[in-house]
Amino acid sequence: MERDALAAQIAHLSVLHPARSRGLVTLMGYNFEQSIDVRPRDLPRALRTFEATHVSLQRFHDTRQGEGLAKISAFAWFDCEITEASPFFGMPPEEIAGILLSRFDENGVPRPSHITFSGRGIWGVWQPERPLPASAQRRVKRALHHFWGGSLKSGRGSRDEAVQAKADRLKAMWDGMDLDMAVGDMPRVYRLAGTRNEKSGETVRLVWPSSWAEVERQDFEVFADAVMPFSRMETEAYLAECNANRAALAAQAAAEGRTQQAPRVTNHGTGFYGAIADELLKVAAHLGPQGLKDGRIRGRIAHHIASAWAYSGAGGDAEEWAAKLAPYCVGYKLTEANLRAYLRPVEKRLRRAEAGETSTWGDGTRSTVYGYSTARIIDEIGITQALARELGLVRLMPTGGDYRPMTPAERAAKARAARGCQTKAELARLDQVMAQTCWKMALEGLNVTETAQVLGITRATVRRYIDIIELDVSIEYTGPVTETEIAPLAAAIDDTSTDEVVTPRHATLGVVLPASAAPTLPPAKAPNRRLSAKAEARKALERTARLALLTEHFLVADLSSRQYIEWHRVDVQQLEAAQAEALRTLQWEVEDGCRHIVQPYRNAEVRAAMANPRPAPCGSRPRVLH
Repeated sequence: MERDALAAQIAHLSVLHPARSRGLVTLMGYNFEQSIDVRPRDLPRALRTFEATHVSLQRFHDTRQGEGLAKISAFAWFDCEITEASPFFGMPPEEIAGILLSRFDENGVPRPSHITFSGRGIWGVWQPERPLPASAQRRVKRALHHFWGGSLKSGRGSRDEAVQAKADRLKAMWDGMDLDMAVGDMPRVYRLAGTRNEKSGETVRLVWPSSWAEVERQDFEVFADAVMPFSRMETEAYLAECNANRAALAAQAAAEGRTQQAPRVTNHGTGFYGAIADELLKVAAHLGPQGLKDGRIRGRIAHHIASAWAYSGAGGDAEEWAAKLAPYCVGYKLTEANLRAYLRPVEKRLRRAEAGETSTWGDGTRSTVYGYSTARIIDEIGITQALARELGLVRLMPTGGDYRPMTPAERAAKARAARGCQTKAELARLDQVMAQTCWKMALEGLNVTETAQVLGITRATVRRYIDIIELDVSIEYTGPVTETEIAPLAAAIDDTSTDEVVTPRHATLGVVLPASAAPTLPPAKAPNRRLSAKAEARKALERTARLALLTEHFLVADLSSRQYIEWHRVDVQQLEAAQAEALRTLQWEVEDGCRHIVQPYRNAEVRAAMANPRPAPCGSRPRVLH
């Protein structure tokens, strides 16, 4: 039995990783506790000394990471875990594989090289006729995405009905199969034939074809044409059509004697770091090879440009980046080969990111491609404000002086100013002007409704403007003013007014007449909620302050109507009359839930405004006191 299992393992590995293949194969043990990296020719010997359960799909240079990918030995695969919710649960794996094969045939997808039963589901693998280079992994992953039913989210074809219909058909192939979408990374491992699945107790075995000798390798281009939204031929035809249209427009412009404007170069697909790379290229072109050499920044600027290209999603590799940067950096003991070797670490990080790997940073994860801050780039390259202004740099503008990047709040303020929005200071000044106008109208005898009609605003807005300029406390009464609340004021008057004469200054300080002169207030409606003892005490103090203010108001109004009375002395009868009027007003305020300010006189400005009032914003019936 052990001999049969070993033979199945060797047969599986000889098909997946032939003996003369380049790179290292990773074998993993039970529960992934141990792993070894073996050359393909040493796999049979390693199986006799290492109990392997899983094998890597691809081969790598050093470790099983995306940056060290040597060759692509499998360009497509799938993992269907048939669970109890699946309609195919309980069926033999050979029948499930047959159903999938028929679906592949219906949709024009080439059949896989082999399908294995993993003990709980089935695995299918497509192997190329010749191993693909590591640089093809982006295209492989894109084809795998569409093969699993992924669709275009944007760009050409995203709204094409034929493209969407093709994506829907490919997605329907996996109905009921419980396709695992999390196995799309290049360092993926899967179960080795001849081993035992410890979770189900089943033995991993080949279910299609009937033997490992019948395995057929497939052409990746044929597979890609079958699953990608556009085939290579369709893409080439589209590009040829675009070039023909562009040439026709240029010929027409030349025939008409017009100068055709050069196409604008944008970086819509590269974002912030694409713009960083563009500005660094401006700096490199301005300084030239000699300037970069004299500043000893040839390697730094090349590294930052390549990192920005990698982080922006532009892709590429060290060879491509070195070729682009050679006109700016190569010279005086720095060759393109040196530059290529210098940019190799950036390429490795990019390959790891494309393979789905992440790096730990703090409490979370981030991309393996490092994105440098603008401050660090400016510091290491030595970009000055003069150079940035000369080249028109925006994102690489040094901070300090009159030139610094705007904060988010400053950008928002600039956008509001461009739209013509008023600032907070302007709104505050307008509120003060309106508050003074409303206050003047209130002192001249206009109630809230009349003021709102004259100014063309709501009564709530009038009250808000009055609140801005008033010096007393604004409250909303929830209960009546009782004799107990007025008693402290009566005691205060007894202590401070022994000669029964009170000056206007005393009234300003909140002195009122004894509570015995005040009529008993009727009970107001019950409060909406029960107040705490502290809140009740605060409300009582606020009512007391309001009563003192109203007393002063009516006292001053009475003195204004009697010019023959001296201002520095006020008799008790005048105070009694003012207090009685204040208590009546306070009673109305308690009932209405708002303050009332009454003055009998109106000046010429208010009379002129009332002669031509604006439309009233609300249709409520005016009241004498409101």
